[in-house]
Amino acid sequence: MKKNRIIKFDSKERILKAAKNYVESVDTFFDESDRAIPLLLKAMKLADGEMKVKKAAIELLKKVRP
Repeated sequence: MKKNRIIKFDSKERILKAAKNYVESVDTFFDESDRAIPLLLKAMKLADGEMKVKKAAIELLKKVRP
């Protein structure tokens, strides 16, 4: 019997968790912006539920800001 030697992980879950950390800590976001921005863009594509609400809030704030 062959054993599966590949470690499976949920990249979607990992990306969304990291994105939530950046959303919750703006200082970390700015400190790691070169890594954070591409990750947040990926997270927006994968987002559902809570993250979509945050995305909508961000879009709304952009419209309100002069």
